[in-house]
Amino acid sequence: MNDLKKRVLEQLHVMDASPKKSLGQNFLIDDNVINKIIQAVVKRKPKNLIEVGPGLGALTRHLVALEKPLTLIELDDEFSAYWQKQSEFPSSSNLDVIVEDALRLNWQELVERETLLVSNLPYQISSSLVMDRSFGPSFIDQMVLMFQKEVAERITSDVSKKSFGLLTVISQVFWEVGLVCDAGPGSFYPAPKVSSRVLYFKRKSLQGELEIFNDAKVAQSFLKFVKAAFLHRRKFLLKNLKPVMNENKSLSDVEDVFNSMDINLKARAEEVYPMEYVELFKSISLV
Repeated sequence: MNDLKKRVLEQLHVMDASPKKSLGQNFLIDDNVINKIIQAVVKRKPKNLIEVGPGLGALTRHLVALEKPLTLIELDDEFSAYWQKQSEFPSSSNLDVIVEDALRLNWQELVERETLLVSNLPYQISSSLVMDRSFGPSFIDQMVLMFQKEVAERITSDVSKKSFGLLTVISQVFWEVGLVCDAGPGSFYPAPKVSSRVLYFKRKSLQGELEIFNDAKVAQSFLKFVKAAFLHRRKFLLKNLKPVMNENKSLSDVEDVFNSMDINLKARAEEVYPMEYVELFKSISLV
């Protein structure tokens, strides 16, 4: 048993607590993975930090040491109470604790400055959190996040693969995404049945082709557009997009757009590149 796992077990015993499956609590106990995550954070020189689900603080203790304003978002009452004590940290004035569900939190009110979001994410909220943060607030300009490996592969998927889907398109349109490291089941307590992967995200500037997404309503319309594209994956993309076509566009008009972009009229959703979805959206839905 490594020292970190021993400390986790001891702290759980002191708190008379145990990992909650309902909250997806798997505590990091691998110093090598933790160090790589912290190195990825430090490399980005963040001005402010938010951590979702700090748990017992495998990452948090290192984040506090960076002496940057740090906000912890923790849904679990036991762990949020643990962090609200703050007494063991000399820089506790920089530490704020919010007891809230990260998927229901008003992020627009929370984030007012450039901020890096970091988390060993509970698997059940990982996709939703990435989707939500893709559409703002723009001050969340960087993220270092742990995912179930399968979800990470969907985020970074290449076109025409089974893993390519809605999450792929939204992630790659709004972020530059890179690999930080992998983590096996043994890196956690309790050990999950799957492997994990840490990804780094840098928000793309909403200029040029992406300038239209400065309008939040347009961004949400784009999300609806891409959702429609992947709603029936076995159908041709052209048919899937009919419900979200601009009312002034005929099927013939849309076919012309496909032809002009060199997209096969029988193409399926996973055969179109992320940025091609932006162009299709502008041409057949937004106009």
